[in-house]
Amino acid sequence: MQLYKVEESDVVETINSTIADEQVSGKKREIVNKELARKYRFPLKVIFAQENDKILVITVYPLRKERKS
Repeated sequence: MQLYKVEESDVVETINSTIADEQVSGKKREIVNKELARKYRFPLKVIFAQENDKILVITVYPLRKERKS
């Protein structure tokens, strides 16, 4: 998170909002938080895994390009 100067609180908030909405367990998840685009100039992508009560953040970075369909 230091490389892109992403605040830990933004990552925690992003993950918590996803966990509250869905039943997530034992698999790798990817989240794109478009609400943080103003703060970091681009949407923030968070990749994490959850096992029981533990959450492992694999990577966090701002997306630089839009995804093409």
